[in-house]
Amino acid sequence: MKSLRLTKQKKAIIDLLSPRKDHPTAEDIYSAVRKLIPKISLATVYRNLEIMAAAGIIMKIEHEGLNRRFDPDTSAHSHFICVECGIVEDIPFNLNNESINQIDSWIGKRKILRSRLDYYGLCGVCANE
Repeated sequence: MKSLRLTKQKKAIIDLLSPRKDHPTAEDIYSAVRKLIPKISLATVYRNLEIMAAAGIIMKIEHEGLNRRFDPDTSAHSHFICVECGIVEDIPFNLNNESINQIDSWIGKRKILRSRLDYYGLCGVCANE
């Protein structure tokens, strides 16, 4: 775990977050972890999520006015974030070979440390309301 001490709190958070695809909030994670560690505090969950996000073990997704959400998938991928309800979804991109070659050529002339491209708008439910 990237030189972080694996406490029982961190392990419980990782074990609960890892299989999820719904980008839960800290409060969602806290509710689930409390079933395993009843005396854990919300502050402890927040602190551990922040530490793990800073270490690159999980991804933190933030948007002004919405609760932070967390993603166990730290691979380079994009998200759609609904600015009304706050839902976060992974975006499956299928780039063709030509666009990949153009991107690779451009990136090859730079030293990219990390990237993230997120899209903001209204989800299907909110757009129809």
